[in-house]
Amino acid sequence: MGIGELLYRFVLALGIGMLMGVERDHSWRSESDEKKLREQSELASKKFSFIKSGIPARGLGGMRTYSLIAILGALSGLAYRFNLLYVPIVVFVLFSLFILASFILNYFDKNSFGLTTEISIMTLFLISMMMLASDVPVKLLVAIAIISILILSLKTEVHGFVSLFSGPEIVDTLKFILVTFVILPFLPDRVFTLGDILPNLSLSPDVLHMAIINPFRIWLMVVIISSINFIAYFAVKAIGGVKGVPLAGFLGGLVSSTAVTQAMASKSKEVKDTQIQDTFVVATILANLTSFWRILLVALIFNAALAERIFIPMVVMSGVLTLFVIFLNKKDKNAQFHDFTTDMSYKSPFSIGPALRFAILFFFVSLFTKIGHLLMGNSGFVLSSMISAFSGLDAITINTASSVGSIITMDVAVLTLVGAAIANLLIKIFIVIFSADGYFRKKVNGSFLLASAAGALTVIKLILEIL
Repeated sequence: MGIGELLYRFVLALGIGMLMGVERDHSWRSESDEKKLREQSELASKKFSFIKSGIPARGLGGMRTYSLIAILGALSGLAYRFNLLYVPIVVFVLFSLFILASFILNYFDKNSFGLTTEISIMTLFLISMMMLASDVPVKLLVAIAIISILILSLKTEVHGFVSLFSGPEIVDTLKFILVTFVILPFLPDRVFTLGDILPNLSLSPDVLHMAIINPFRIWLMVVIISSINFIAYFAVKAIGGVKGVPLAGFLGGLVSSTAVTQAMASKSKEVKDTQIQDTFVVATILANLTSFWRILLVALIFNAALAERIFIPMVVMSGVLTLFVIFLNKKDKNAQFHDFTTDMSYKSPFSIGPALRFAILFFFVSLFTKIGHLLMGNSGFVLSSMISAFSGLDAITINTASSVGSIITMDVAVLTLVGAAIANLLIKIFIVIFSADGYFRKKVNGSFLLASAAGALTVIKLILEIL
């Protein structure tokens, strides 16, 4: 590495140190932090007799201090590159002792176990040292530095994010992640046939060789769907307090369109004002409109070609529901909207129970459609999928996307997913019939029937093209 490259890396290390120092300077400027420091100082003075009440130190330094730390790290790296090995070793040991001493003093001074500043200093030192001591790509080190600065700057946002979730939700999430990483690598990634599971059955070879289960793939599906659910769940928790039917309905539909439909149908019986009922209707329609886009998203993950083929039918059905929402919003511009996310109880999608239930559901949907295909061919696959739509659309979408090319053709897959989406809407119609007020029932079921009819037309068009 030439002198030019070394100088370039040194300047980068110094720049990173300056940026990190500016962030640390800025992080202590708010009045709330100043107030918190005073409160911590008072607690420390009461807890430790050798601490005097007052304003504690704000931190270990700002831009100048962090710039000097970057220079110290760069010099240590330079010494290592020129085989002066004792220099970085001595500096690192002394620097670690300094960090330890600062942490102890910080605890007594602020009555706090915060390690953010100490860790940021150590991170900067190591980045600066590696910048000069090794041939690690500069882009990688800069990326690590930028991520570190971003994490430091998101103090308020991270605390706000954590506060959105209850203790049980956090524990459920940790359990799920632990189980995923422990179980997934050890699950066999192979297909087990009926003959493998029940070798003594006297059945036809077609039945015995029917693929039943791939444990690794099923659990992988669980991880992917749970991740999608978690993003939606977080959106509801983070933005759910914002008033407005469009947001509440859309976000609620990402988590569970069935839950929104059931909740809004029940609430429609509690009021007689048609303007308020229209807000219930909008929330319900938007929640179910979202399910079409969720089908597209899941299909895109597992089979992009299938997602492309079902794009038009899903857009057509969602477009019909969108027109209903626009019409109702124009009709009731002055309606007082309500935050419906508070009316529905969503369970953490990362808890073990829902994950296991989805795994079992996916297994039975897969088995049911395979048996349907074995007995009745393509029509059996489509029919069994539409019946399975009662339990939701994720498992059907994944199963269909995975079956293209091995069990069914692309055309059959398109018919299956559009048919399942229509069947799911028809199931919601029955929920509304038995749970909702007459006005709500008329508006929602009217929109669902028209959307189903639009979807059916796309199916008929596809069938005519096939024939």
